[in-house]
Amino acid sequence: MRHYRTSATLPVSFMIALLMTTLVIPYSAGEAQTLAPSAQGESLPSAIEQLLRQRPLRAESQVISVGNSTVGIRVESSPPADDAPIEDLIEYWSRRSSDRTKTDLPGPSDIVRERLLGAGERRPWTLPRLYDFLPKNTDTHDRLYRVLTKDPKEFDEIEENNWRSSLYWWLQSNTQYLRNELIEAVRTRDNNDSDKLDEIEALAKLDWHTAKPLLERIVAAGMSRSYPIALSQLYEGSVKGTDMTQAEAYRASLKRLIVEDGLAAAARRTILSSLLKEDWAGQEEWFVSLFSDPNLSRQNQSRMTVITGASFIAGRRVSGSSRERDFQRMYFTSDPIPLSIALNLNPGKWIPVIAGLTSHKEAAIRNAAVTSLGVLLNNNRAEKKYREEAARTLLPWLTDPNWGPEQFRANFISMLAEIDLPESIPGLLWVLDNEKDDFTRESVVESLRRHCDSRIGPALKGHLSIVSNEELRWQIVTALAKCGGFSDEEMASAIEAYANMATTTEGQALIGEISEGKSGKILPLNVFIGQTLFQSDLNWATEGFAAILFDRLKEAPPAAATRILNKIRALPLNIARARLVERIGNSSANIADLTLALRIRDLLADDLRVELSELVKRGGYASGVAAITLKDRDRQIEILKGKDAKAQIALLAGARYLLEKLPIESLKGLTTGSDKTLTLAVESYLEIDGGAAARKLILTRRPDEFKIAGDITCLAGYQNELGELKAWEETLRGEMLAPGGVDEIYALAPAVPSKRLKGMVIRARRGRAEISVYDAAGGQKTRVLSESEFRELKDFTSRPEVEELGPESWRINKPIIPYEYLRLTKEGGKRIILAGFGSAPKSQSSHEKLADLFYRISKSSDKLR
Repeated sequence: MRHYRTSATLPVSFMIALLMTTLVIPYSAGEAQTLAPSAQGESLPSAIEQLLRQRPLRAESQVISVGNSTVGIRVESSPPADDAPIEDLIEYWSRRSSDRTKTDLPGPSDIVRERLLGAGERRPWTLPRLYDFLPKNTDTHDRLYRVLTKDPKEFDEIEENNWRSSLYWWLQSNTQYLRNELIEAVRTRDNNDSDKLDEIEALAKLDWHTAKPLLERIVAAGMSRSYPIALSQLYEGSVKGTDMTQAEAYRASLKRLIVEDGLAAAARRTILSSLLKEDWAGQEEWFVSLFSDPNLSRQNQSRMTVITGASFIAGRRVSGSSRERDFQRMYFTSDPIPLSIALNLNPGKWIPVIAGLTSHKEAAIRNAAVTSLGVLLNNNRAEKKYREEAARTLLPWLTDPNWGPEQFRANFISMLAEIDLPESIPGLLWVLDNEKDDFTRESVVESLRRHCDSRIGPALKGHLSIVSNEELRWQIVTALAKCGGFSDEEMASAIEAYANMATTTEGQALIGEISEGKSGKILPLNVFIGQTLFQSDLNWATEGFAAILFDRLKEAPPAAATRILNKIRALPLNIARARLVERIGNSSANIADLTLALRIRDLLADDLRVELSELVKRGGYASGVAAITLKDRDRQIEILKGKDAKAQIALLAGARYLLEKLPIESLKGLTTGSDKTLTLAVESYLEIDGGAAARKLILTRRPDEFKIAGDITCLAGYQNELGELKAWEETLRGEMLAPGGVDEIYALAPAVPSKRLKGMVIRARRGRAEISVYDAAGGQKTRVLSESEFRELKDFTSRPEVEELGPESWRINKPIIPYEYLRLTKEGGKRIILAGFGSAPKSQSSHEKLADLFYRISKSSDKLR
């Protein structure tokens, strides 16, 4: 079956060196928190220096998640704004495509749909996960067909992507395109070819008049893999066409076929789906009779999958924990029996009917009914009320293990963790007390954790002291933490005990030995609780718990204090934010503190404005950090015009990291003094800014140095491939500096090696321009630009909005091949990193217009010589 969802003081040499050394390993939110702070009062200057080397925030994920809370710039569960960077839009909507539990959420706006389509035209490998979010019109079909039929050389891909076959099938099965190929496939493909099943369904949906005789021919040819779907489509077509006589004949054939021996479960589901879409006389009695037929009611063991890994248990310790071990969970990867298809089609009608069979005296019928309801419970796309109704019907299974199929009971118990069903608590507690299987008891704890009923804490604490299974103990501890089963003091003391052990040589050896599971040793219960809590997401943390730990940091051994602080610094709590500002004020803040403060500066400004304002008045590094955190423009300008170099350096470092505009005029006087650190901070900021005023100041300061300004930190992910970019820039720089050289250069080239193009250079001399296009094989074609082409190039590239452009995205990742635009004059140059090269989409950004301009000029191949 097919699936189209598939999933130089800053010149050139200095910037390249900076990118390939200090920026090779940028600090992400998580990585930064692992850096140990220096001694009290010594960390902040070092942190400011490191901040000046950070990639800008937009180059990183702009979300900090602590447990289920998000404290970053953008709430991860909410869609980005219509004008958000295209990388963010692609990332968010691609995730939505793969998360089938969010089908009830609103789709993208018309503006975003158009932007996603434009991105898909330039980067077609993104399309398989975006089809549902593109504009729903024939213009979309036309544009995607043009993408499919373009020369493969039109697209840059660092790695091969299977987007063409996906796009081909999507167009064929959803649009008017490739219809003849679809008809020919249905006509000629072998009836036992599995691909034909999708093609039959697509053609019947798109062109019933053409499909009908082809389906009749398949049916006339006799039994095959295609026979059930062809007969089902003929039946549905006759019902829609109100040919009741023919419909009844097809229905009779389908009813006979569905109970035949040897028919595949998928074929039975196809037939059932067709027969249950519309009501007909005697339908309920007929359907109920199927529960006694072993061909439909027998559980299909081959459809069960054992899934290994920690991601399926809610609240599970983080992946990669040294104590993590595999566990198994039986999970319905598809319907174990075909009968459950009725509950997908019309749960309101069929739940009461199937629920009535759960008390049937025949075990086979009862098991088939229980299994069908279990499938609905597992369906995250089903409406909440129907899943709750199914779960409520299955509650007798908790206290009567033999009431339903044994192999599915643990899965049912685990799924209760997703259902709001407080009446399940007594049954779950019964299972916890009476069940011997550890996996089943883990599932019970997982489900109990959802409710946090007052009965849960005492019951779980009682089991914690007697159970030996480590996985079950782990589940119990996390449930008690979430449900308030531990006091703040108990949790803080446990974490402190674990941190003290984990930061000693002997403790590390013991923890490692136990994690291997061969010694038979166990951690003391308090340390085990601390380890479990420490390796959880802390979404249960309270103000009181955090306050105890923050207070104890001063007395704890330095290594343990560092470990604890790195865990709790970003908690979405008032105490954590207050202590963060304190560390900035007393100069003990490290780089993790600074980046966190800048990421959550809106929260800090709302909650701690008075404290931050006091830091601004105090001066020093903390003053500059506080001013940028408060977004206080007046205070920022005062700092820049003043004499406090430390505050100025910190302000520049923060503004650079946040890509926040500072008044360039205020920076002119900061580079005339002897403070080299301040000079470097100004130049580093100007490079990241890259605007016309910033470039002018750079060139004014060092008129004898040929500088190329413009941020390239977005290319840190390509550091191993940037050698040719450096050579390219140096070659063009040499041309501009050579005696009698060109007057201007406009160039575009892939920033990393590409099979598509080496680059193109437009050289202007005395009002006349010539373009040279260099192919990847080393060939060169040259022609003179027409007067109109050269005028368009000069007019567009000199527009203020183009002069101010930074990188098209601060997060350019593989398989995108980024391109570098250069404009060089005798004074210096400007670079802009583009996320691709090609014709502009219908809705164009300035970056896309720039790429399109070079694309159109380079495509005049008939004029090249």
